[in-house]
Amino acid sequence: SFEDIKLYTVGPQFVHAETRKSPTVDGHVKRNTDGKEIRYYAKLTQEEEDIARKVSKAFGQTVCGLDILRVQGKSYVIDVNGWSFVKGNDFYYDQCARILKEAFYRSVQERPLSLADQIPPEISPQNSWRLKGFVAVFRHGDRTPKEKLKITIMQQPFIDLLEGSKREVVFRQKHQLESVMKAVDMSLEILPQDTEEQEKLRSLKEVLQRKHDLPGTKIQLKPKYDKQTQELVKLQVIVKWGGEFTHAGRHQSKDLAENLRKDMYILNTEVLEDVKIYSSSERRVRDTAQIFARWFLGDPETLDGVISESKYLLDDSNAAKDQADIVKRQLKGLLRPGNNIPEWMLAQMGWSAKLPQPHVILQEISAIMSRMQHVMRENWAIMDVDNIQRRWCCFDSPMLFKERWEKMFRSFTLTSNGDESDEPSTDKYPDPSWISVLYDSLKYDSLHNRQFLLTIFKDESVPNDDDNSSPNNNECNSDVHKLYKAVKIMFDFIAPQEYGISDTEKKNIGMLISFPLLKKILNDLDEMTSSEKARTRLYFTKESHVHALLNLIYLSGVPTKVPRNTLPELDYLTQITFELYERNRQSVLDKEYSLRIGFSSGAHYDSVLDLRMDAEHCLKVAPR
Repeated sequence: SFEDIKLYTVGPQFVHAETRKSPTVDGHVKRNTDGKEIRYYAKLTQEEEDIARKVSKAFGQTVCGLDILRVQGKSYVIDVNGWSFVKGNDFYYDQCARILKEAFYRSVQERPLSLADQIPPEISPQNSWRLKGFVAVFRHGDRTPKEKLKITIMQQPFIDLLEGSKREVVFRQKHQLESVMKAVDMSLEILPQDTEEQEKLRSLKEVLQRKHDLPGTKIQLKPKYDKQTQELVKLQVIVKWGGEFTHAGRHQSKDLAENLRKDMYILNTEVLEDVKIYSSSERRVRDTAQIFARWFLGDPETLDGVISESKYLLDDSNAAKDQADIVKRQLKGLLRPGNNIPEWMLAQMGWSAKLPQPHVILQEISAIMSRMQHVMRENWAIMDVDNIQRRWCCFDSPMLFKERWEKMFRSFTLTSNGDESDEPSTDKYPDPSWISVLYDSLKYDSLHNRQFLLTIFKDESVPNDDDNSSPNNNECNSDVHKLYKAVKIMFDFIAPQEYGISDTEKKNIGMLISFPLLKKILNDLDEMTSSEKARTRLYFTKESHVHALLNLIYLSGVPTKVPRNTLPELDYLTQITFELYERNRQSVLDKEYSLRIGFSSGAHYDSVLDLRMDAEHCLKVAPR
């Protein structure tokens, strides 16, 4: 047997060592929620510490990474990596900081004080760049999928809920939702057993039992009357839920706030003395802003006066609806089966030349969904679904999982359903606008319900290569993994184009959605240049505003390092940041300014199914 150990030196007196599970054991690499390989602390022998010290000295590399192999009580150097750091280990970085601090102190003590007089004025500390203002726009944190269930029912308990009203009735309050639950129970007693209507009512009951305590749950009763007789001919019940801030979103917001606070301490602590935060009116956005503000400001006793709600700047509007609908129709035409998009256009949209045409992948998704629908229904009939997954978070359940996926099957396997006629497409091919819904649900279940996801879609007719592999790593070639890969490709293609295919469309839609926000940011930066004090202004909104604002920045002509079509998806807690720096020129009255625009794709990882998740179900936020 042998053991592969990675060593990291920092100077001659400190060496850190880690080991890992070799992928040669079962072909799988264990990764954490940051996508990094999981490693474990390894204790070195005195001989191994001496080896690391000698290698570092021989290569003239104070900070050095190397690999050793332990075989039958002996250690051998098998690779020298040179400049290398440990990833994600606080103890290692604490030791690095200590060693650097001691080295700096020794250096200062050894230098003659007269050198300070030789520093040119333009690079003196009083004339160096300092952070004068920080402005950032954030997408909200992790949320549950937004969902809707429609049924048509003419049972008397539901008719009684109208109380004679001829118009739509909306129930939001807890006691109102409980009255609907009573109507469901009464109707279930009246209806014959094992009917489609009973099945739909049981789904409605499950939703209400799980979600009636959540503020986002609402029920609409839509009556339809005969125009001549004024008799009720149809009663449609619509329940909407989801879009709720999750426990993962809370962890993400807290971690990001604490890390940004640390950054501000390094750059300029004065920016923390004047902080104003703006949020849209949506609950998940407000919750993100509340948690972020608390930890960004050091957990103060109160947040009074810090957070303001601004519907005008940050809420959705219908201003760009007509233009966005035109773009969606264009996309639908481009993705029609058999339509090959020109190569130059695909390249402009960021489509890889190695991939087949987008319509081919869309058809592949439809085929995979058909197979998965068949597998889920078979497994549902033979498995004890209530015991597949021990814990369900976010008020979810097996029944709600099934309802969500059946709705997507109806959209991608091209079957029709009268009660939900606005959801599945009546065309002979999938509607590309549903890709974002499918990706949203697939990613959510990969994070929060992975055990159930992989089990309920496991095709028992396909033999496993390794029956003892864990649920996190098995079925690497399953339809779930194939679907995730294909849907991710299509989502990355479609989502940015929904805000404009041509530059003109991007500009027009961007201005209609985000011009008020862009104008406010520019005003903030102007005020920061004229103010004596440093300031911070933060804006929390939803995905549409971030897409629109990002397009305007790229179309403004500002030099950028990364092309727009190569950016990853704008995931939860995506950030666009504006850092305003100031320095003196010849005197304190002569100022010079520099603006740095930063971007983070938020809590993002390309292949969530390959990550080893903990109980937080939380992806870490990517740095700017």
